[in-house]
Amino acid sequence: MFKRLAAILTVLVLLPLWAVADTAVMLPDFTMHDQYGREWTLADLEGKTVFLNFWTTWCPYCVQEMPDIEQLYHDTGENRGDILILGIDTPSIVDNVDEAGIIGFLEENGYTYPTLIDADASLLFFFGVSALPTTYIINGDGVVLFNTVGMMDPDTMREIIGMGVEGQE
Repeated sequence: MFKRLAAILTVLVLLPLWAVADTAVMLPDFTMHDQYGREWTLADLEGKTVFLNFWTTWCPYCVQEMPDIEQLYHDTGENRGDILILGIDTPSIVDNVDEAGIIGFLEENGYTYPTLIDADASLLFFFGVSALPTTYIINGDGVVLFNTVGMMDPDTMREIIGMGVEGQE
């Protein structure tokens, strides 16, 4: 309980350094696995437009937008092309369930888009996520182009992905 409270307070209190920087925000190198056990690294994202959605099982707005993200995942080629759709959750830190609970939630609800397990909340802290859902668009060079806090409709999701694709050209 203390670990989760400390993590939440850290997220709410600290501003990420890049929030006040004048330079482009670069995604840090990382290694995480998804609900299928696939390992993901920064290198896997190179050359791709990435839709990265932070969520939790207890967040009603997160859960409400997940069917639209699932449809977006299918509509954009199930991560086989130049667009990657990724979820990210932090078990037992921000979410109130462990990794098995996250995987069970995804399976029970039929969500197949990859969800990274941010077990130590490293990306959550890097981005300074303080509200959920929060979505980032990252270009193929690892530069964060755009972020939005709150639930999105499908048209907005497609529009921000388009901004990412245009940012690659």
